[in-house]
Amino acid sequence: MNAKKSVKYGIVFSVMISTALLSGCSMFPSEEAQLDPPLIKPKAVAVELATAEKKDIDKYITGYGSLTSTHDMPLFSKQSGLRLKEIYVKSGDMVKKGQLVAELDSGDLESKIKIEQYNLDKAQLKYEQIQNGNDNYAIKMAKDDLLIEQQSVSNLQEQLQKTKFISPIDGQVSFIEKMQPGDMVEAYKPIVVISDPSKLQLYYQSNESSIQQVKKGMKAQITYNNSTLTGEVVTSPEDAPPNVSDKMKNAVIINVDNLPTDAKMGDTMQFSVAVESKKDAIVIPIEALEQFGSSCKVAVQDKNAQKEVSVQIGIQNSKEVEIVSGISEGQKVVLNK
Repeated sequence: MNAKKSVKYGIVFSVMISTALLSGCSMFPSEEAQLDPPLIKPKAVAVELATAEKKDIDKYITGYGSLTSTHDMPLFSKQSGLRLKEIYVKSGDMVKKGQLVAELDSGDLESKIKIEQYNLDKAQLKYEQIQNGNDNYAIKMAKDDLLIEQQSVSNLQEQLQKTKFISPIDGQVSFIEKMQPGDMVEAYKPIVVISDPSKLQLYYQSNESSIQQVKKGMKAQITYNNSTLTGEVVTSPEDAPPNVSDKMKNAVIINVDNLPTDAKMGDTMQFSVAVESKKDAIVIPIEALEQFGSSCKVAVQDKNAQKEVSVQIGIQNSKEVEIVSGISEGQKVVLNK
């Protein structure tokens, strides 16, 4: 009897489990339905605008130049093969006219001059002894000997003088070739340069192609020690001859008006030269322009919307750009940040 009851209860329990499984696990509590996230209204993006204005615009070439002398005196040997004896000055030294600044090895020239001077003295004495005589031939020969000795001494002294570099002006040493005593010198290569520090110009050199836009006669604005000065371009790259020195290739030289008395050779000055100008141009900030290769576009504010328009540009500098066509004066443009 107990066995039958156990079988009966087992069958009933199995039926209950099967029913629960078929009913989708209704015996367990049902999950809550998932809710959609709340909608949040996006914040309006602030757009910075600018107005297309009619105004003058300039394109500038700017740079930092240094003050150099307009009067440089290079000292060099006209003969190769000689050796340096000594350089007696250093860069920046002030020198006087006639001062010995460097010297080449003269070898035995001084000894030769002493010997020739002795021979000259003898020839002079002989000539003085016979010039009042009656032997015209002897007098002529003595005079010729005297002239020969005089010329010999003069030639040797001239050779000796060529080994000495004497400053031709009162000035300042602006360049010294890096040489040691005993080094061989090259003909016509400056060993020392003496410059007049009272005659200064602003010198600038650049390999940038934009420097070719600077022309002789253009006006310049110059900043020096928080002061604004004016000047004029007196030498530009197009003025340089084909065989110009490396120093003058792609060089600009500016005469500075009313140069301050405390300005000195080697000082640095910032300059700007207006290479292009236009009056009453339509101008917008450079931040409003989008360039894609040769294509230029500007976003224009039209009521509450924006539209992109193609534009043709003209003069452009670091802050502004001229609009030749595409937008008009007074239109609002969007600045790209």
